[in-house]
Amino acid sequence: MRSLINGLPGDTVSAADRGLAYGDGLFETVRVIDGRPILLDLHLARLNQGCKRLGLDLDVQSLQAELQTLYSGSADSDQVLKIIVTRAIGGRGYQPDNTQQANRYISMNKYVADPQWTETGCAVHLCETMLARQPLLAGIKHLNRLEQVLAAAELPVGYPEGLMRDTQGHMIEGIRSNLFIIVAGELITPDLSHSGVSGVMRELICQLQGVRVKELDLSAVLAAEEVFVCNSVFGIYPVTRIDAAGQSLATFPVGPVTQACQRQVSEFIGVNR
Repeated sequence: MRSLINGLPGDTVSAADRGLAYGDGLFETVRVIDGRPILLDLHLARLNQGCKRLGLDLDVQSLQAELQTLYSGSADSDQVLKIIVTRAIGGRGYQPDNTQQANRYISMNKYVADPQWTETGCAVHLCETMLARQPLLAGIKHLNRLEQVLAAAELPVGYPEGLMRDTQGHMIEGIRSNLFIIVAGELITPDLSHSGVSGVMRELICQLQGVRVKELDLSAVLAAEEVFVCNSVFGIYPVTRIDAAGQSLATFPVGPVTQACQRQVSEFIGVNR
């Protein structure tokens, strides 16, 4: 792993950093292929939106220069770049000091893709852990991810992803992905106004395709013609089965709309892996 902290080599975080103490910050995870960060503009746009929402003072110019230093010097052809922004060092108490410039932590790790699920699809697990509804934090990729940690702990062996509902029972997203269903040939994705992460791959698909955003319950997902999950690192995984408590709730084909989305995304980003 190669990492920079505010532009300098390092991998040690202060115990007084508010990102560690309170999860007071944001992060982005970017696929880097042959030295090229995939969809970096969309990642930085979401990061900037999150900084405005949380009131973080991010030095964007310095961050962009540091990112280029890190990924352009990489020897590996396929890596994951992680960006973490925190509200810097703080004393005791929740009260934030908005006069400080945010800390920037960036690192690169080797990525090993799994084309099996991209091509053949995968089974996903319906998680019992629910997502809280909080409009102030909905959409942004903040550092408070304990709900996802608990949901990931539920995953049986062999399941690459789980689906999560909010506390009112609406289907929201995968543990690390966004959810799409196809009904009568129409692409539909859950409304994320109250919870969930507005993913970069979700944003791209909405730009490339006509997508309807609406509240979805479990019955609508189980009755869909096709289902897929997506994120900006692994791309699109067709969902072939949704399971819960060791039983299959529904099965789906790797259908033509899902495959068309995969082709469009590959063409747009200019890679075929």
